Amino acid sequence: MSLIAAVIALSVLFNGQDNTAYAASAQEDVQSDLENEISRSIEQLIGGDFEDFFNALDENGKGIFGKSAQEIAMKLAKGESVTAEVVVQVVSQSFATELTATFSALIGIVMLAFLSSIAKNVSSGFQKESTAKLIHFVIYGSIISIIAALLTSAVVSARAIVILAVRLTEIALPIMLTLLAAIGGGATSGVFQPIAAFLTGFIAKTIEVVVIPMFIASSVFIIVSNLTKGVKFTKLAEGLQSVAKWLMGILFGILITLLTLGGTVGAGVDGVSLKSMKFAVSGYVPILGGYLASGFDIVLAGALVVKNSVGALAVLLLFAAVCAPILKLVVLSLLLKLAGGIVQATGEDEISSLLTGTGKNLNILIAGSAGVAFCAGIFFTMFIFIFNGGVL
Repeated sequence: MSLIAAVIALSVLFNGQDNTAYAASAQEDVQSDLENEISRSIEQLIGGDFEDFFNALDENGKGIFGKSAQEIAMKLAKGESVTAEVVVQVVSQSFATELTATFSALIGIVMLAFLSSIAKNVSSGFQKESTAKLIHFVIYGSIISIIAALLTSAVVSARAIVILAVRLTEIALPIMLTLLAAIGGGATSGVFQPIAAFLTGFIAKTIEVVVIPMFIASSVFIIVSNLTKGVKFTKLAEGLQSVAKWLMGILFGILITLLTLGGTVGAGVDGVSLKSMKFAVSGYVPILGGYLASGFDIVLAGALVVKNSVGALAVLLLFAAVCAPILKLVVLSLLLKLAGGIVQATGEDEISSLLTGTGKNLNILIAGSAGVAFCAGIFFTMFIFIFNGGVL
């Protein structure tokens, strides 16, 4: 009897080892199949429009994250993330580029202000005071022409930020909503669609056709107010700035509120529906219910990885696209304020007020364009984190 028991024990031991090895091999096969399926899905989803958007980026933003949009998405799916050093590198390079491009123009304005101050101080040497005034108006006109060129470039950059954010949202939105519905987020997908339309349609158009023209009108009033002491439109300029700030605050506040409430409610509904479906498969399908539920979880996990990769890709592309133009506006605003402070020491109060007022007025442009990009980034980020708990 003891011999028979020993044989049985050895048989169970070797069968257990074989089963363990088979289970490990099966797990590796499932993982390999899942990775291949994820790669195939990314190749199918991240194509034409995403690649066109990536190829339109400048070299600073394009070459750091990867050579193509698909390559970036593949890295993200494998768990590779963008380090803080990479982000700092992109920001520092863009900041240095914009600072170099703007600094020379501001140096020219400061030099012209010093020249105007010198001409005013030696005006007693002229036979007529009108000669000194003529020199002052010529210098002031030159400064206005430089500022007008800088502001024109700033408006172009602001519109580019809005267009890029809207374009990327339009590219990513159909893929995001499809993936969200594929993992059981039908209700969340239905909530996000009108919110995204509100962002890309109403808010973006409001910034383009209302806020930016307000900025232009306010800039004109600031220039005219500092042209002569008799004509002042400073209060009107401040009024336009105040209206623009209130309008943007209301619009962006509504959007963030809709995103927060819609995402929370939609995810809750979808989470209950998904758990009910998995319970039904596991409990009511005879014999194979547990296996089907496990396979269901694996499929959803793969779709979840693809969803999060697409969302992270959209965030990175948005950052790479709008980083340089936003920094351009910020650098221009700061340098104008700095130049205004320097010029004030020369006694040229009109020129100093012009530079300082224009720098402050640029805050409207920065808030409007960067606000659209920020809301798009919030939209993409919520898409990454939403509904993850309902799947796993």
